[in-house]
Formats: sequence, structure tokens, C-alpha cells
Amino acid sequence: TGRTHQIRVHMDHQGLNLVGDPQYGGRAKFPKGCSPWLHMFLSNFKRQALHAYRLAFVHPITHEKIGCQSPIPNDFKELVEALETHGKKESMVGSEMA
Repeated sequence: TGRTHQIRVHMDHQGLNLVGDPQYGGRAKFPKGCSPWLHMFLSNFKRQALHAYRLAFVHPITHEKIGCQSPIPNDFKELVEALETHGKKESMVGSEMA
């Protein structure tokens, strides 16, 4: 659908990188004060940190409303936990990455 591409382009335009996305934003950026452990964890995240928990759309032929839900994957949960545990939230929200 191109939605993933649009999200990546908009994030790049804002100067924000998506974890695990080597195509946009140039080289990886890390939060100021990032611990070596978090730096390694973020560097080794194997995919784009994007996940759609819930999607809904109208079927183009039947006009039936279709809804899908997908639980958050374990690697994504681990990413959030790593950022909460080892990251400095203050330096990541509303400020530039180092």
C-alpha cells in the first residue's frame, strides 16, 4: 500500500530514524547518554521497528468492513523494554538524537 514507505519518508524528513531501518536517515543515531548495552541492542535490531496492532478497511468489492488485529511481537516488546530500562527517556522525547 505504500504506507510503510510514507511513514519512513515522513520520519526521515523530521530527522528521526526508525530503529532497524537502514534505508532512510543515513547512519544510525542513538540517544544522548546511550549506554553501550543499549547501543549494541539497537544496532542489532533485525527489522524496522514498525508494527500495526490494528488495521481496518472497507473491502473494495463487497464493501464489507474488514478488521485485523496482531499482537505486538516479542522482539518489539523487548525493544520497548530495553528503551525504558536502559535509555534516557528525557533525551529521546522532543529532542534531537545524538
